Amino acid sequence: MLFSLWRSLQNRLVLISTGACLAVLGVTGGIATYRLRYDLFVRTNRWHEMTVMVFQQDVATYREFYPEAQAIQRTIDKYTRSDRWFKVTNAAGDILATSLNFDSQPQVLITPPAVPTLMRDRDYYFILCQQPLDPSDPNGLKVTTVTDVTDSYEVYLAFLRTLVLSGVSTATLIAFLGSLLIRRSLQPLHSISQLSASLSPQTLPEARLILEKAPTEVMQLAESFNGMLNRLSAAWDQEKQLLSNISHELRTPLAIVHGYLESTLRRGDNLTDHQRENLTLSLEETQRVVRLLKDLLDLARAEAGVSRLQLKPLRLDWFLEEIGALAQQLGPNPIGVENSPTPLTVIADWDRLKQVMLNLISNAIRYSDPGAPITLRLERSADQALFHVQDQGIGIPLDQQSRIFERFHSVSPSRSRQQGGMGLGLTIAKALVENMRGQISVESMPGKGSTFTVTMPLQPYAEFGLEVRG
Repeated sequence: MLFSLWRSLQNRLVLISTGACLAVLGVTGGIATYRLRYDLFVRTNRWHEMTVMVFQQDVATYREFYPEAQAIQRTIDKYTRSDRWFKVTNAAGDILATSLNFDSQPQVLITPPAVPTLMRDRDYYFILCQQPLDPSDPNGLKVTTVTDVTDSYEVYLAFLRTLVLSGVSTATLIAFLGSLLIRRSLQPLHSISQLSASLSPQTLPEARLILEKAPTEVMQLAESFNGMLNRLSAAWDQEKQLLSNISHELRTPLAIVHGYLESTLRRGDNLTDHQRENLTLSLEETQRVVRLLKDLLDLARAEAGVSRLQLKPLRLDWFLEEIGALAQQLGPNPIGVENSPTPLTVIADWDRLKQVMLNLISNAIRYSDPGAPITLRLERSADQALFHVQDQGIGIPLDQQSRIFERFHSVSPSRSRQQGGMGLGLTIAKALVENMRGQISVESMPGKGSTFTVTMPLQPYAEFGLEVRG
């Protein structure tokens, strides 16, 4: 989970910026709180050392006039305050003198430490320490000092809580604002990704990346990307022109060769079997090349939008009946027709749509076992007519379904070559359908067959008495 989050550049930048903010706040806050706590203890410790020193001097002075216990008590009374109390004990632990209110003050029932130590009793914080009254006599009298630091320590705790709360709030705010800023900065990259995913030969000439107020580096990337699109578009146009020119230039001489071969075979009564076999093979290969050139010309014209379409109202239910009859002659597979129960009319070119359907049926036969049924189905969905060509053939792997309409692409190249397929039928079908404002798609599962669907917008021409072909 964390690894998948880290792989995103946006998440990575947000995490780094938030982590850096927390680190700075943590270091700064840690130094500040340490300094406050240190100052609190240092001040108390210095006061304690000074108090014990003058405490000893005053006790020595009072001893000249009063008994020891009374001298100690007078000294304690002198230095006792509302937030500071004293207790003096002998070596046996007996109390010799205390502040008047010592017993009512918060204290812990443990042996007082030899160094100033922070203690807590209920809601009070205090610093407790016990040292010899006379440093030269460690086993003599001991003075215990209790200093109330509740107010100072609560200020310290309030500062600590404020620091934590402000740190979390600041980190959250930085993460939120950073996420918005980073997302906005990375939006051009998303635009490039979306544009790249939507590129096709049809959209390539118009596809350009337009950015406003983008960072300089991103603008440079956008300019380079648009330059690449310009070069791709120019190369694609040159390729289409080259294919069109080659197909056009080769078509005439090949037609002449084809005619001579047919004439020679028809009139060559004195040909040997070997010569006839070679001429027959040459004629078949010539026919194959002629079909390829015809397909290339059709493809070039369809992709250029100059297919000379004769768009007229077309009754699809009548059209499907004719296609079903023609399809019976294409191969050994039985053809089933499921027609629409209601008349459906579209604007299309009869011959080109027939070419599309025969291409899809031939493709289904090519990749199906002999005898496997093929179903032609026409149905209506909202304001669209749907042609389905369904087979039970080898199917198309999922990773190849997005490429099935590309030029010369074949699911099974060896099988396609054996049966004369050149990988242009589906490409031509897609181009022709899109020129008639339709769409073509495929659904397939390996081993269970494929269903090609041609979708075209319905037209109510038949309702207005217009001439409808069918």
